[in-house]
Amino acid sequence: VDFLVASPIKHVPCSPGAAMPDCGFGTFHVQYRLDGRLVAVGVVDILPDCLVSGYLYHDPDLAVHSLGAITALYEIDWVKRTKLVCPTMQHYYMGYYIHSCPKMKYKGAYRPSELLCPVTYRWVSLADAVPLFEQEAASPGSTPLPRLSQELVAEEPVDEVVATLRLVDSDGSIWHPPPVSERMTKDDATLLAELRQFVEQAGPTFARRVGVR
Repeated sequence: VDFLVASPIKHVPCSPGAAMPDCGFGTFHVQYRLDGRLVAVGVVDILPDCLVSGYLYHDPDLAVHSLGAITALYEIDWVKRTKLVCPTMQHYYMGYYIHSCPKMKYKGAYRPSELLCPVTYRWVSLADAVPLFEQEAASPGSTPLPRLSQELVAEEPVDEVVATLRLVDSDGSIWHPPPVSERMTKDDATLLAELRQFVEQAGPTFARRVGVR
């Protein structure tokens, strides 16, 4: 539970006239009180473009009142209001979503929502992903999210993406993909095939992030 009290995020106070929330950026403990009595505490990260809802702990005697839902709605409203003074504030993150875990699945009730595919690094609609998660329950071992993210996003031609990438060898030398029209050595052909497979599986956005131009 160290992350609840010790955050690696450095606090950035609000500067006079700056387009940022009054509290600044950093990790905060948001206190919720009922008639002066502390009933819940939310741990949030406030960044230039989002609020990340990290954790909530509350009085168990008030669990019947769904304090988690109430605080989530308050945080969503905070993002909307803060955007008026901090235009970069765009998103509300609820953290990990695990469809098979009831304690995590509740996040799907807040719509519209998107999930970040851990393989392709693309955002996909939760509404589109849920049916595939249900299918996955009947077919353990499948990977619906990467498949969905590849199907929903219009891709650039793989060869065009590959042509922009570079590979750096252990000795520091840089390998440039040769034009397909040229005669290639066996080693070049092998590298090109592996690079094409990587782009197909990871997608152009992630491929460019790890490739050296």
